Amino acid sequence: MVVPAPKKKTDNIISKLLKIVDTGLYDIFTLKWCKNEAKKLKKQEVLLEEVFTILGIIACIEGNIEKMHSYHRNALGYSGETYFSLYNYTASLMYSSLYQEAYEYALKAFDLEKNEKIMTMILHTTHLLNKKDEFTEYAQLYKKLYNKEHDIFSSFYVYLRNIAVPMSYADQRSEISDIINKCAPGIVKCFGYPFIVELEIMQPVDGVGEQWIAWIMSTDNIDKGLDKMDMFHDWCIEKQADKGADNFNFNINFLGNNEF
Repeated sequence: MVVPAPKKKTDNIISKLLKIVDTGLYDIFTLKWCKNEAKKLKKQEVLLEEVFTILGIIACIEGNIEKMHSYHRNALGYSGETYFSLYNYTASLMYSSLYQEAYEYALKAFDLEKNEKIMTMILHTTHLLNKKDEFTEYAQLYKKLYNKEHDIFSSFYVYLRNIAVPMSYADQRSEISDIINKCAPGIVKCFGYPFIVELEIMQPVDGVGEQWIAWIMSTDNIDKGLDKMDMFHDWCIEKQADKGADNFNFNINFLGNNEF
């Protein structure tokens, strides 16, 4: 979901980052190379909007929220808030689960350029923030502009926290993606659309090893959401669809101000 810059010296760095975003996997050498090349350009004080955007995306991948903010805001400062810098900051905020800020910057990008990518960001953030009126408004605007329903009403989305994981997780990531795909019909049956899952690696704690969690994002109140989660677990048992990874579980994340 990263928007590439115009053809410049940063092209090679951007292309490598796009591959990381597309695959959700990175190797330490490539990430380090991208960072070093961007810092070389930074020292030369050239292409600073693109350079700071690149460093912001890398900080997001590394899970360094403070640096992610700092680099992207520098990009905004040097660019005067172009669509390129605004959209990519929005993407990093989304992948960092900072949905309110992502929504705010998505609206700024939308003011500059109205396209399907930024409208998708707005629909996702309004849903994830449980902003029902705004979600409906932009869903209707999308239908008016493109003469079709947005696929948020018919497709599912999986966000991997911090964009990517090290290449050493490739087999696990593939296995877990297969499980999520197998379980998608059950999630749709029990929760319906919009269907957004946030995939996160939980670090070992209190003797419990590393765990992958697929957070099903729910706008239901807590009682109704837990009932749906029970239905989904029953569906998984019946279909044996969530088998295959001992360190993987589905869980539910309640969005907005849901009440019992």
